[in-house]
Amino acid sequence: RFAFLTLDPKFGDPAYRSWLLDRNMAESVVDVIIRSMTTLNRSISEERQLGRSYQIGHSFFCPRGNDFSELNMDWFRQVVTTEIQPLVEEYWFDDPDKAKNLIVDIFGVA
Repeated sequence: RFAFLTLDPKFGDPAYRSWLLDRNMAESVVDVIIRSMTTLNRSISEERQLGRSYQIGHSFFCPRGNDFSELNMDWFRQVVTTEIQPLVEEYWFDDPDKAKNLIVDIFGVA
């Protein structure tokens, strides 16, 4: 009746990196997205209560349009604080210190 297909995040895929760069996103922002989200997803995957299926996908960092030249580190931090951080806090609802430390350590956002 149902089929399940696991779709892993592809932050490390060269096609994703190229897609962002081809739309004029600064390479420094692209590098931060890829590095930080790969690190966060590794932590999520290694968490016994969560695992691989709770990894966060790249859609949060796939804005509309074809010109990302104005999307800078302020934009990145806004996505982290409004989208990623609440997810992390929900994942570790029973350990808020761990959630906070992950956000601070990985993203530098308090």
